[in-house]
Formats: sequence, structure tokens, C-alpha cells
Amino acid sequence: MEKIDVYYEPEINDELPQEDSTEYLEYEKIRTKKEGQLEDIPAMQGILCLILAVGMVVLNMFYPDTAEDLFGMIKGYSASEEEILENPINYLIEYAENKG
Repeated sequence: MEKIDVYYEPEINDELPQEDSTEYLEYEKIRTKKEGQLEDIPAMQGILCLILAVGMVVLNMFYPDTAEDLFGMIKGYSASEEEILENPINYLIEYAENKG
């Protein structure tokens, strides 16, 4: 049996497709990847981590006791095997197993 490649990369030429077409969105996605621009989600997470790290340093300078308590809470959450927010996928799996 022959394997069929579902994904294809459209040809990029000087003629741009219309802005309201899926070809235009695919073209923009490929152009963005080739130009090396940051994706939104990883960039936002990185910026948020930097802001939190700077905030912890500033908090430690002015309120060291509060910063130590907060750091202890974060450390406890990261070391704990309990989930802070329960994963809804686990409920679906449990439901599927009990249904069958």
C-alpha cells in the first residue's frame, strides 16, 4: 500500500493570494517561520517568566519574609505530586473506561 503525504507546502512566489483565502493564511505561516519571528504563545510565556522572576527579586529586596513564604509555596506546589488543577482529560478517560 502506498503512503500518501497529506501535508504539502504551497509554492511561494511573487503573487500573493487574496487575504481572505486559506492559501494566504498558509503563505503567512510559512513566511513567518522562514523569517524567524517569535510565535505568540512561547514568547508570552517567556516574557511572563521574566516578569515573575524580576518581581520575585524586587519582592525579596523589600519584603524578604513575604518573598520567602511565596517561594516556599511555589516550591511546595512544584514538588507535590498532587495536581493543582485537575486535568479534564482524566475525567474523559475515566468515563470512557467505566462506560465500556
